Amino acid sequence: MPIQDHTEMGFSDTNGDADFNDLIIKMNDLEYYLELFTMVCDNASITEQRMQNVMAQFIRSTQFFDSKYDTGRAEVNEDIQPFSNFTIDENTGKCCL
Repeated sequence: MPIQDHTEMGFSDTNGDADFNDLIIKMNDLEYYLELFTMVCDNASITEQRMQNVMAQFIRSTQFFDSKYDTGRAEVNEDIQPFSNFTIDENTGKCCL
């Protein structure tokens, strides 16, 4: 759903009326997406299933350590506690993780 969420990705209109096919049409009009899908999937066909697979693989391959979050989390007993290295806004935002 993040792709279709206007706040997260800015794709759908403010009412969230655009659907996944609209996104695929938009991506097919951008040459660099066709090139990227060809490199990753061996051809330029963009489908919802392929997008899900590519994003899932990317997320699985991403590793983080020594992040600002990791440092702050090491100082507290629970995630809900404020991290001393976070701003007020950052602590407010992490409450919903």
